[in-house]
Amino acid sequence: MASIRKTAFVTAPAAAAWDAIRDFGNVHLRVAPGFVADCRLDGDARIVTFAAGNVARELLVDRDDARRRLVYAIPPNERIAHYQGCFAVSDDGAGGCRIDWTVDLLPHALAPPIAAQMELGVEAMRTALGRGCGDRAPSQGAAGPT
Repeated sequence: MASIRKTAFVTAPAAAAWDAIRDFGNVHLRVAPGFVADCRLDGDARIVTFAAGNVARELLVDRDDARRRLVYAIPPNERIAHYQGCFAVSDDGAGGCRIDWTVDLLPHALAPPIAAQMELGVEAMRTALGRGCGDRAPSQGAAGPT
């Protein structure tokens, strides 16, 4: 199984970054605008449309406020046998925070294009959270485990 990890250091305090990341239905507004073009909730899932045009159904697996950790999965499909993503937010000790994004997936051959897309996502997070996108946007509501 391929495991890809990307880290973003952002100027937003950990609490503000976590507030944005935990808002599962507003990733396109609060976390990665420009990288994610649209997002809509469908039960415990979100339908994410990326700027490149691809669409993914992502299931909310766990949202742990105490650990500032959000886990999501893409159900197996004709292209992906396994996909699980995890965001973890921690204080960086200097007033900002560290966001670790890990994706485990199969088949291995998808690792290079997924890693490249994650780099674009990390840059969007740095920009959005650095300029205050952690501010609450109009919510589409919460989904799934809390």
